[in-house]
Amino acid sequence: MVYSCFYSVHDKLMKRHKLQTYLFALVIVSGVLSMTLMSLFVIDRSHKTAEDKVQHAITVVHERFGWQLLRVENRLDPPGRFPDFGLWQRSGHFDGLCIQYTSFQGYASRGWCNGAADEQNWPKWFESFYRYLQPEPLLYRRALEHNDDTFGEVEVFLDPATELQQAWDNTQHLLMFMLISICLTCVLLLLLLRRLLSTLDATHRGLATMVEGQLNHRIPSSRVQEWHNLNQGINNLAEQLDHTLEQRNQLLIKMLNLQDSERRHICRELHDELGQALTGLSAVTQSLSQSPEPMAAASQEKLLQIQDINRHLKTSLQRLLLDLRPGLLDEMSLEESLNKLVLQWNQQQDQVFFELFYQAPATPMPPAITDNVFRITQECLTNTFKHSGAGYAAISLSEVNAPAPGWCLSIIDDGAIALKSLSRESVKQESLRQTSSRPENDHAGQGLLGIQERVTLMNGEFNTQQSELGGLALRVFIPIASHRAAS
Repeated sequence: MVYSCFYSVHDKLMKRHKLQTYLFALVIVSGVLSMTLMSLFVIDRSHKTAEDKVQHAITVVHERFGWQLLRVENRLDPPGRFPDFGLWQRSGHFDGLCIQYTSFQGYASRGWCNGAADEQNWPKWFESFYRYLQPEPLLYRRALEHNDDTFGEVEVFLDPATELQQAWDNTQHLLMFMLISICLTCVLLLLLLRRLLSTLDATHRGLATMVEGQLNHRIPSSRVQEWHNLNQGINNLAEQLDHTLEQRNQLLIKMLNLQDSERRHICRELHDELGQALTGLSAVTQSLSQSPEPMAAASQEKLLQIQDINRHLKTSLQRLLLDLRPGLLDEMSLEESLNKLVLQWNQQQDQVFFELFYQAPATPMPPAITDNVFRITQECLTNTFKHSGAGYAAISLSEVNAPAPGWCLSIIDDGAIALKSLSRESVKQESLRQTSSRPENDHAGQGLLGIQERVTLMNGEFNTQQSELGGLALRVFIPIASHRAAS
């Protein structure tokens, strides 16, 4: 479970470049959204300003035309001068303002425009966007009345090109400012991310080191409080896991020592009691068979059956004693013990042919490692015979220099069963899955777990994968330096 937590955090930190891309995309999207909203606001304010000017202009024009009518009626001005735009032209109102007077009483209908914008440099998309937002032109009409009589109608509107140019001038300044702000924000964000991600790089390297098994490694602290808390939590977790694994290893050592002690005791009891009883029974049957006194045919047949049963029991007892305690190691070298083990398997069955390739290590193995190697080989041969369906299996033991100086044990077969490569954590999960789903594989699952426990005690590495023969390949690597931990 703890290893799963390490791998989960490790995988998340490996996505730091995606996080950087995500943050940049978030800044850009936020900037574009802000630019769009601000553009809408500026366009709306520009339209409102132009609308206020047109409304003010029609009010002023209406008042001045009314004043001109009053002067015409009082004969202060000739009728031909109405409507007079001269005063309005001299007042210098904003560009693009147009005035149109339509007469209902015989006066002249006249119009005047203050001129359109000098430049029309807005893009086509802005014109379409603006017309979509403001489809109606800025145009206001008001009837010109005097003495309860309608003389005409005044129409004031803003030239569409001038309206667009003013809106574009206001908007492009804002867009330029927003674009510069977004660029500066991205640069500052990049500098900040480089500083923060450097801390994540250190965390990632520390996690990778811990995943490789170096749980005594510690990730350095960070000035950023959140990263400091994260690194401190990982360090505490690694320390707790290291302490837990140390306790587990000590417990496994005690358990294996107790198991070996019990096996020795059982072996002695079986050898001293049952072995001597079978030897005595063999002596009695041998004495009866060599007796000069005649014996009935039925008795002779029973005697032969007893002798056969006695020999079978002695053979089974020897095999049981070998399984319980490899007494061969007390009397022979590891090479001789493995050769005898392989020979016994080949003699007892004809389903699988086992072949041993032994290269004498230049560095002698300590007794603790020798015993574990023999036990692992013994368990592998049993699993191969019972569960692989193989016809051939090769066992090899040699000393290697890579990835570090150590001893390498491998067992490969040509069976139909091929497991995927198993990590430390997945060995237990695979064993539990097999034992829960298929009871007949209970011994195979527990066997893999037992092998992993022995390899862990020796600080070794253990993996299973498909062999070049098409079956299962099991490889165990034991560093030479681990003999201190295993002894």
